[in-house]
Amino acid sequence: PAQFSALRALPRTIAAKAKGTPSKVRSTLTHWPASTRIFITLTLILAVLFSGSIVMLKRKRTEEAAIRAASEKLEEARIKQQAADAALIYDNVDEARQLLKAARQRATEVEATAYYDEQVAELLERIREAEDTTERITRISQPENVGDFGSVAPSERALGLQVIEPNLYAFSPETNAILRLALE
Repeated sequence: PAQFSALRALPRTIAAKAKGTPSKVRSTLTHWPASTRIFITLTLILAVLFSGSIVMLKRKRTEEAAIRAASEKLEEARIKQQAADAALIYDNVDEARQLLKAARQRATEVEATAYYDEQVAELLERIREAEDTTERITRISQPENVGDFGSVAPSERALGLQVIEPNLYAFSPETNAILRLALE
C-alpha cells in the first residue's frame, strides 16, 4: 500500500517537473561549452542516420526476398513448361495440360509482381504455343481468303472444315452433304 501511493504520486511528480522544460533545456544548453553542444548535435545526427540506414536495410532485405521468391516461381514455371513439352513429345496430352496449367498459374503470379517482365512474357508465349499444340490449334499470323463456300452452296451452312490438298471440305447439316471447295 505505501509502495502504491508512491506509484500513484509519480505522474503528478513528473508533470510538476516537466513544467517549463523547454526553457530549462534551452538555458542549460546555452551554458554548456561549444564543443559539448557540437558533440551532442553530431551524436543526434549520427543517431538519425543510423536509424535511417537500419530502415533502408530492412526495406532492401524485403525487396530482395520478394525478388528471390519471384525468381523461384519463374524457374518453377519454366520447369513445368519444359516438362509439358516433354510430355507432348510422348503424346501424353493430359499430363501436358496439367503441367501447362500449373506453369501458367506460376507465371501469372510472377507477372503480378512486376519483376522479370520480359522473361515472363516470353514464358507465357511458350506456354500459349504449347497449349495450342495440346488443343490442336493452329494460329495464323496473316490470314487470307482461300475461297467462299457461298459459291459452292449459297443457301447452306458449312461446318467442320478439313483440308485435304488441294481442296477444303466442309459438312452441311441441312442436306447432310459434304461440300468441296478448290483452294486458290
